[in-house]
Amino acid sequence: MSILILLIQEIFLIGLICHLWYYTDFFTMYASLLAKFIPKRIYSFLLIDEFTNRSGEELRASYPFYIYQKYSLSKNKILIFLLKLVSCPICFTTWLSIFAAITCGNLLYMGVFFFFGRLADSLLKYFLK
Repeated sequence: MSILILLIQEIFLIGLICHLWYYTDFFTMYASLLAKFIPKRIYSFLLIDEFTNRSGEELRASYPFYIYQKYSLSKNKILIFLLKLVSCPICFTTWLSIFAAITCGNLLYMGVFFFFGRLADSLLKYFLK
């Protein structure tokens, strides 16, 4: 019974993290609120002020996609790869599922976490419109 509760908690945690990352301004709000505690170099790299002051066509872009667009012409292949991972919902959910499966101690749960994590994210998006 306790493993079932753990699985449900992990699934909804994955769904909640994905929903907050892709469909809300949670990260940018808290980053700008805590700006004085974040080193200036990191804060300027995250482009928080530029994202919050954007206009026109860029308004429709979510923060992960926006930051990927801004750094996509970089020569740093590792940076582009990491930004692509966090800007792609499927990639991000896959890595969250792998991490959740490792914390549960069984990598066979990764498929369960991925499928139901994406389902939980979709349900949150549908019901919180």
